[in-house]
Amino acid sequence: MDELEFRRRVYANPDDTSHDIGSAAKSDPNKQQFLSETRALNEQLKTAANIPVPDNLADKLIWQSALRDHAQQKQRARWHIAMAASVAFAVGLTFALWTPSKIDLGHAALAHMDHAEIEMQFAASPVSLELVNAKLESMGAELTQHIGNVYVANYCQLDNYKALHLIVDTEQGPVSLFVMPHEADATLPYRFSDDRYVGKGFSTQRASVMLVGDKDSDLHAISGKVRESLI
Repeated sequence: MDELEFRRRVYANPDDTSHDIGSAAKSDPNKQQFLSETRALNEQLKTAANIPVPDNLADKLIWQSALRDHAQQKQRARWHIAMAASVAFAVGLTFALWTPSKIDLGHAALAHMDHAEIEMQFAASPVSLELVNAKLESMGAELTQHIGNVYVANYCQLDNYKALHLIVDTEQGPVSLFVMPHEADATLPYRFSDDRYVGKGFSTQRASVMLVGDKDSDLHAISGKVRESLI
C-alpha cells in the first residue's frame, strides 16, 4: 500500500484494524509511527468528548461572545447637521457617514486565551510535526523544523477570521501561537498585553503570526524559532 493511500485510510478511520493496514504499518516504521500518533490523537478526542463540562464553562463562553460582539462593531457613525432659517421655513440636513474600522487581532487573541486554558486540560501527548503541517497547509504556511513540543493544534476563530491555534511547551511555560492568512482589514499588532498575558505579532511571506504567553514570559526565544522555521 502506497503512502498516500495509507494516510488517507488512517485519517478516515484511525481505528481501522484491517489486515492491509496492519501489514503496511509493520513493514514501514514511518507508517507505524503515523498510525500510532493518529490513534493516540483520536483517543484524546474520544476522552475529551466524555469529560464533564466544567461548571463555569457557560459563563466563560458568554463572556467570550460578548467580547466578540463588541469587536465586530466595524463601523461608527458621524453626523453633521446644518440648519438654515427663513421667514417661511427651516431646512435641516443630516448626513450619515459610516467608516469601517480595522479589527485588532491582538485583542481577539487575548480574548481567546480562556479557551487555551481549557484546551490544555485535554492535552496528553505532543502532536506530530506532520499533523501540524497538515493543518497549517490551509493557512498557506508550513513548519520546516520542530519549534518545541506542540500539545494543541486546533482551528479557532479570532473575531471573524479563521486561525490555527498551537500551544507550544517552552522554557517560559506554555505559549500560544496563532497562525492565519494575511487580512487586509485587520491590524496585526507588534506588541500587545492585558493584566494576565503578553503577546507579539509579526508577518512572514505568507502568513500573519501572533505569540501569547503569561505576563512575565520572554517570547524572544520562541519568536526566533518560529521566524526561522515557518514559511
